[in-house]
Amino acid sequence: MKTTTAIVVVAIAAVLLAYSMTKRDAHVEPVRPPADSGVSGTVITGPTCPVMQEPPDPLCRDHPYQTTVDVWKYGTDIGRAIVASAETDAEGTFRIELKPGFYVISPRGGAVLPRCDAKNIEIQPHAFQTVNLFCDTGIR
Repeated sequence: MKTTTAIVVVAIAAVLLAYSMTKRDAHVEPVRPPADSGVSGTVITGPTCPVMQEPPDPLCRDHPYQTTVDVWKYGTDIGRAIVASAETDAEGTFRIELKPGFYVISPRGGAVLPRCDAKNIEIQPHAFQTVNLFCDTGIR
């Protein structure tokens, strides 16, 4: 009788273990394929010299700006309900995956300067829109 009871207990334990493993695997999220729509571009800042010259001085050209780019749904308050953000690299470039729709995009500026422009964009299905963003240094 002890042997039969032991076999039944081991069988029940094996069934419960197998059941718990299948339940755990059922909650694993599938890997999401990369989005095929969104926005990419560059953030630059300028002017970088107090007096622009003719011909332009190469050292005074606009420079890439390393910052955070925020995106929120069009029609919401700027800076609220951010739906996506990305860091620009050293060259000022960024790429953000978005669902098709209307958005506002803006780089983050400083407390006072640089002052960065926001742009309205429309994301089409199966396409990345290119947007160049500008931040004004305030140098005149």
